[in-house]
Amino acid sequence: MFRLYLSGKEINIDVIAILKCLLYSLEFIWAIVVFAVSSSKAKSPPGTCQFGPVSVCNFGIAWGVIGWLLTILIIVLVVLHVLKDTSFSPLKECIANGVMGVWWFIAAVVFSAKEHDHVSEATNTITAFAWMLTIFAACSSALALYQSQREKEEDFGLSAPPPPTYTEQTKI
Repeated sequence: MFRLYLSGKEINIDVIAILKCLLYSLEFIWAIVVFAVSSSKAKSPPGTCQFGPVSVCNFGIAWGVIGWLLTILIIVLVVLHVLKDTSFSPLKECIANGVMGVWWFIAAVVFSAKEHDHVSEATNTITAFAWMLTIFAACSSALALYQSQREKEEDFGLSAPPPPTYTEQTKI
């Protein structure tokens, strides 16, 4: 967290919260892309799949929809924790994001391992976005773990005292 002073007013900005918000936004959008491209582009023309068997495209659609819903669930739990101080702690958030990292890793491996009849933009998009979701989930998990450790230090009084405020600094 750092402090910003505008017109003599102090504004606290939590960089971790901003990064987590950005990552969750990207995970939300990327998960939509995985199942949307699987359903529209990779299964074109109808009854075929550019990954080979139609079951792989069906897997991509189902995996993407379920992953998208799980991402929404995690976002809702995090927002509820921030607003109402529920029991969804940063450590639980870390575990949930770790599960999502494994979830997207499995999808990325399945899409990468399939022998394509021909390489297309749709198959490359799905594969790339699944790998990026794996990285985003791992980063979200790491940020939640860092936040959990930071809160634990604050609970035990191990963290450094906060820096003086603007008004404290200007007192003579």
